[in-house]
Amino acid sequence: MSKVFVIDDSVSACVAIERMLGSQGFDVVWEMDAITALRTVEKYLPDLVICDLVLPDISGFEVCQSLRSNPLLDSVPVLLISGDVDDDVRRRADECDAAGIIEKPFTAALLIETVQATLGAVEPTPEEEPSDRAHLALRQQVATELDALGFLDYQFACVLDDKGRLVAVSGLMSPEALAPDTSRELTSLSRLAWQAMGGSRDGTGPMRLTLETDSGVRLVDDLGPGYLLVVSLPNSGSLGLTRFMMRKVGRRLSTILKNDPAATRLS
Repeated sequence: MSKVFVIDDSVSACVAIERMLGSQGFDVVWEMDAITALRTVEKYLPDLVICDLVLPDISGFEVCQSLRSNPLLDSVPVLLISGDVDDDVRRRADECDAAGIIEKPFTAALLIETVQATLGAVEPTPEEEPSDRAHLALRQQVATELDALGFLDYQFACVLDDKGRLVAVSGLMSPEALAPDTSRELTSLSRLAWQAMGGSRDGTGPMRLTLETDSGVRLVDDLGPGYLLVVSLPNSGSLGLTRFMMRKVGRRLSTILKNDPAATRLS
């Protein structure tokens, strides 16, 4: 049974989609708030996400971008729903790697046909389900360690893999609340850090960087092969304490990422 996760701020739309797809044997879960949806979607590991384009908190484009930056969900196809589809909408949908757009109003037959066609284009990987669970458990462990930095006056703390993707994030910003420009900055920061540190390292010696940006100070620590710890501060007023805590938390994170076999799937 394929799992479909629906994000739409209209109860009637969510119920209608659930009935349409449920009649064909799909397991449908829906959420009306996009921020909450991005926080909970990992629990379900859906085969497909259907998202309304116009939402009160963030847009469907931003939902799609957030899913693409999540290593657990980056291959899950996203269908966007919109009552106004033009060339600009199609262009932006392509830019965020959406699988397609369904124009409102739509019939049950069109929805079912589109969903089946989209899922049919995705290679089934049932053998990956146990490792997906291990992958999720690892991310939760990393997030728990990051929470130890919570008393600091920081904007957020995160662990990045060597492709600039978020493994976990903690602090004032949750993964779904990271603005697209912040996500792009972190990807660029990751590339810059690896270049400054000489590329992927063997973990024999930590490297540290301090970078000033328009939005604050970014502290970067090398956690070993393939991972970076990044803490964002609003200013340089608490660098010493933050560095001290990053060393303590970084040692625990390095152990988790090095010893857990699921970690190899994150890089």
